[in-house]
Amino acid sequence: MITEKIFDHNGIKLEESNGSIYCYFPKRLKDEFCSTFPSAKWSGFCWIVTTRVKKRALSWAEHAAEAAKKALELEELEMQEADLDRLNRLAAGLQKEIENRRREIIEEKRVIEQIAAAKEKEKALREMLNAENDKLSELRQQRAEEQRELDQQRREIDELLSQVIDLPKLKGVVLSTFAKYHQQVGATAHDMFKQAQAEFREAREKLREAGYRLAAIEYLCEANFNRPDRDAVKFMPRDAWYDLSPMP
Repeated sequence: MITEKIFDHNGIKLEESNGSIYCYFPKRLKDEFCSTFPSAKWSGFCWIVTTRVKKRALSWAEHAAEAAKKALELEELEMQEADLDRLNRLAAGLQKEIENRRREIIEEKRVIEQIAAAKEKEKALREMLNAENDKLSELRQQRAEEQRELDQQRREIDELLSQVIDLPKLKGVVLSTFAKYHQQVGATAHDMFKQAQAEFREAREKLREAGYRLAAIEYLCEANFNRPDRDAVKFMPRDAWYDLSPMP
């Protein structure tokens, strides 16, 4: 049995053998083929028509092949359009990502600049602080030295005064009694105040005899019992116990 291929294009194939034409084509063309060839038989593998309709079969095959070609071209075009659409969406997404990254880069640069500026400011402030700390340390050392000298001077004054008057007693119990009763009223308070003041006046006389004047003693000797609002111990000048001067 000789089989001759009489058409083979775009997925459609016709073979002629023993007075029959064997038609092979995609399943989607079945209805169109059967409506064109109502007497066609299905062999289980292909459709079979007689050679009497060979010319019509070839015409149908050419038409179907051309339609298949156009359908394939359309499908390819649709696929290309789909690919183009996909690529456009991908490009748009990538462009959006690029823009996002650019915004992030700008923001990162801004933050970096702020950090750098803050670091520079912190560095400058730290240098200023270190300089101020150095000045403060120097001043504290100077103050400590001045305080040591002042304390030494006061000790010398205390030693000098103690040779003339009973300074610890006067600055201790006598001053406490004076201050206590200066804030009270009545005869008893007045007497206790005057007794304390008498000791200050006695000390003043001794200092004058020695040729000295002590501001604290002078203040306490001149205090008025009736004027604690003006002459109280708390109003005495702060360094009065060390304000020692020679008598004029």
